[in-house]
Amino acid sequence: MSLLRACVGLVLVIGCNRPSYSWEPRPPRWVPPSTPADQCYQQARIELATGEQHWTRNLGTLGGYTYLQFRGSGGMVAYRDGQRLDARAALRAIGDRELAQSYEGVLAQTARAHTMYPVWRNTSLVLAGIATVAVLGGGAWLLASPSGESNTPAYIMLGGLGIGAVSLLPSVLAYVTQPDAVRHEHDLVLISDADIAQKLPAAAFRRNQVEASRCATTADLPLSPALERAMGSAARPPAASADSGHPMP
Repeated sequence: MSLLRACVGLVLVIGCNRPSYSWEPRPPRWVPPSTPADQCYQQARIELATGEQHWTRNLGTLGGYTYLQFRGSGGMVAYRDGQRLDARAALRAIGDRELAQSYEGVLAQTARAHTMYPVWRNTSLVLAGIATVAVLGGGAWLLASPSGESNTPAYIMLGGLGIGAVSLLPSVLAYVTQPDAVRHEHDLVLISDADIAQKLPAAAFRRNQVEASRCATTADLPLSPALERAMGSAARPPAASADSGHPMP
């Protein structure tokens, strides 16, 4: 039974904890649209803000105490026409091919863990469930049967313990891959890679210049207050200092 408790405990540790997110509101519009050109531009321009991922990881129980690990990581998020864009959608909207390709490389580093984590987790949950049912069912059958009538309940219990032992392997694999799986989900939502985040405002400003030219108005780069404070003097990248990129059509 101690083996079964260990299996169930490990399954509970890997758990089904899903990260949660918090966002800064869309950056305020500095000048309300007063002309069709302003309205056209403000519906198409890119606005940048910050977001944060929150994740609680269950490290297990020891001595009657449950140990939790609280994690948080931030990144950039883009808005367009009031709609928040996930990382890939933001880079597509900005249209910088080089940044988009670099970001796919970032995602590729944790893609396998993101794919395999639910496989290991679900396999361990199913095996632990089967083991629990087999051990409890076999035990109940054994108690209800006259002594020595049949060895089948004992075999069922032993089979359940064996399945429980096997469930330890996918449980451990799920536990090992969980951090990278969560990181991959973070990168699907928030842009936090240092090199890409540094280049993102200039790329967004270039895209806004294109949209401003199309709408016959002046380009800007709306930023949320927290992002503007974090970026300091780099908060308004002028066109002359914008990094060269490879816009996508």
